[in-house]
Amino acid sequence: MAQTGILLINTGTPDAPTEDAIRRYLGEMLSDPALVNVPRFIWKRVLKYAILPKRPARTKPAYERVWTPEGSSFMRISLAQRDSIAAAFGGRYRVELAMRYGNPSIMAGLKALADAGCDHAVLVPLYPQYVRVCAGTSLGEARRCLGELARTGWNPRVTEVPQFFDQPAYVRGIADSIRSTWLDGRAFADAERETGAKPKSKLIFSWHSTLMADIEAGDPYRDQDEATAAAVAAELGLEDDEWTISYQSRFDNRKWLQPFTTDVLAKLAAEGVGDVAIVCPGFVADNIETLVEVSEELRDGFLAATDWRARFTYVPALNDSPALAQAVSDAIRQALAEDAGSPSR
Repeated sequence: MAQTGILLINTGTPDAPTEDAIRRYLGEMLSDPALVNVPRFIWKRVLKYAILPKRPARTKPAYERVWTPEGSSFMRISLAQRDSIAAAFGGRYRVELAMRYGNPSIMAGLKALADAGCDHAVLVPLYPQYVRVCAGTSLGEARRCLGELARTGWNPRVTEVPQFFDQPAYVRGIADSIRSTWLDGRAFADAERETGAKPKSKLIFSWHSTLMADIEAGDPYRDQDEATAAAVAAELGLEDDEWTISYQSRFDNRKWLQPFTTDVLAKLAAEGVGDVAIVCPGFVADNIETLVEVSEELRDGFLAATDWRARFTYVPALNDSPALAQAVSDAIRQALAEDAGSPSR
């Protein structure tokens, strides 16, 4: 019987919080030409002799903080997402999980669909907003693997779902998470009791930064980020001066998309804003970037620049919430309907 298979693709995680596992993972990630546009013969030497000998040891404590007895918290969430998205389709479709870097690989996920007899492969990068260095490289690797598998005789029909930033369930889910985590008043209740007035507050939508060269070449990432933030703010009924957008985690000294989240936080602290919340809508699963860099390191920096009554709230990712499963499954249904109506079909 003909069967549709869905391949969910995210970034990945090391197999263990050890230097060796982190080195393998970073080695694969940083060897991706989509991430590092440097001549290969130069970059291989930099990677081998300057980065991989040192960075795993620096990164290891962060992975240890987010590891659980069951393994990677990111992997646990990703597997739960796979199961909830499969359940959203009532088990009609085969759903597999793959990672752009690390395990399970994209090739392994596609082979699982092939072994299940699927003649239609739906590729779904789990990045709400499209950016070349995330969804773009994931789809590119999937196409490369499909080319290899075609030589073995498996040549499925392919549907791609490159983004889902405008799905209503996604927007509502982010808004509900902000509302329940921050806007219900718990974040600034103590300060209000002590001073008799609610402190000045600001909601920050923070995304992983990307190279300005990609934006200038037409990458829709910034436009989709801004559309997401505006839609969520409207869902919450926020005024324009109650929220802002920023970007975190630049990798090197090239020109990156700004303003940087660290600079925005420093400005807000200087202006006396005493209640800040950060949400990272570009991540569907919490990871070391959100749980360590944002929730811990950015928090510590902001609080150190303010007085002791200040509040900093990290709004969790959608993770394995029903909202995420609905948003992704709705995006898949929409793509399948559009694909079925294409003149080429």
